Amino acid sequence: MFAKVVLSSLVVTLVCAEYTISDQCLDCICQACTQCDTSFNCTKEHCGPFLISYDYWVDSKRPVLLHDVPENEGAFQACVTDMPCAAETIENYVRKYDNDCNGDGVVDCIDYAYAHRMGPSGCHMTPPDNLYFRSIKKCIKKIEAQENFTYKNIQLRF
Repeated sequence: MFAKVVLSSLVVTLVCAEYTISDQCLDCICQACTQCDTSFNCTKEHCGPFLISYDYWVDSKRPVLLHDVPENEGAFQACVTDMPCAAETIENYVRKYDNDCNGDGVVDCIDYAYAHRMGPSGCHMTPPDNLYFRSIKKCIKKIEAQENFTYKNIQLRF
């Protein structure tokens, strides 16, 4: 599970954020993208277990590993194939494009997952019926059932 892999690093990375994506939500996104395959490197356009593109990383303020700089060759690939750095990339992205993608009045995990896959303007469209979105919905329902709450009860602090 994602939470077990990066929990301690993620707390250090994201503790200063106004809000954070829960480990459970990140795990759902990761599972939907590559079944959270941490050995997944790069395709032609996307890298890492979250399938992050170069443009997405740039939109996310180009986070990097400790002692690296965004201008270094390979900084993008190094970051998005590292779980804590990839999580920071997603956090920065959803903070920048804070969208209620499904129009339910709450920004929550499903909105993060939509924006992650469909981009800031595309997230308001009806998501396609594909493996990614079916996996996201199934994962969120499973977490809600296990923890007896809904992501709609988790609101962002501004």
